[in-house]
Amino acid sequence: MGAILSRVQLWGQNIPGQGVVVTPGVSNSTIGARLCGAGSTTCLVFEFFNSALQTSDRGYIALGEWGSQTWLVKLSPTGDVEWQKAYPVDGFPYSVQETSDGGFIVAESLGLNNGQRAWLLKTDPLGNTVWQKAYAVPVEDAIIDDHARWVRQTSDGGYVVVSDVTVFRDGFAQSSLAWILRLDAEGSIVWQKLFSGGGNGYTTPVSVDETLDGGFLAAGHFTVSRSGSGPKGPWLLRLDADGDLVWQKIYSGSFFSEARVTRDGGIIAVGGCCGDLVWAMKLDVNGDVRRCPVGVPSNATLTDTDSIVTNTSITPVDTDATASLVDVSVTTSAFPVQDVCMALPSKNEG
Repeated sequence: MGAILSRVQLWGQNIPGQGVVVTPGVSNSTIGARLCGAGSTTCLVFEFFNSALQTSDRGYIALGEWGSQTWLVKLSPTGDVEWQKAYPVDGFPYSVQETSDGGFIVAESLGLNNGQRAWLLKTDPLGNTVWQKAYAVPVEDAIIDDHARWVRQTSDGGYVVVSDVTVFRDGFAQSSLAWILRLDAEGSIVWQKLFSGGGNGYTTPVSVDETLDGGFLAAGHFTVSRSGSGPKGPWLLRLDADGDLVWQKIYSGSFFSEARVTRDGGIIAVGGCCGDLVWAMKLDVNGDVRRCPVGVPSNATLTDTDSIVTNTSITPVDTDATASLVDVSVTTSAFPVQDVCMALPSKNEG
């Protein structure tokens, strides 16, 4: 089974800025990689991929930046460029997913009205725009930045999105909230919720997934405020299909980078813990490991909110990156594995 590596950046003096997609083979030894770049002789700006996924045709879709523009690149199974487009968006691209019609949905931030707005872009299979919308939460007497960090198509053809809402006062980021939006297939809001740890701390979402019963699982982390108030640690938030709270828990690690619902209805969550260790937890449907004290209920608030939705008119342009073969060597390291907690068998399991 292969893998795909993104979030690679290369830049520097007198070298071309480049984005890299690496597709390792089964042996995990020598990798034939494709390197896509602007071909410039000086790197005054740089190109990179921030998110990449395998597509249903066994190719790849990569999302990143071309200079200061959002860059969407469709690759073949062997890494050749099939098409590529740049969208002149003053923001940061966070995630991309293939949709059921063969197109793509992109989540990012967009510079609009003197701030950043959560922005979604729906394309057809060739990267042409189907619809695009910017979303903003108004807060009185404050400057707000919104960043759509993760989007997933839902089983009914709609979408679920998580965004942060950062509140600036007196020139400083005073606090932030997690914003969960449930959208229909055209990007119109079905419901939306704000989730906050309180205490002027920072509540940052990182991912969202649909559960087997049509509800949703959001993941993120709390960070204390400048004054030291508010909770700290990774969190999971379980909502039903209407956005109502099922449960919420905070964990003792450093952060979550992603949480997914597994085929058995449980949860796999990955992040960082215990200093500089990579952290993985397999949880049950309630966010627990049987007889392991891995999480406790949190008392963060979940509230309804209103938002301003703006139809935007960003026009894509074709780009001309080329692909060339490079050789990348992978060394397998023997990292130590530390069990933090293991589930104990129930009485019926002997």
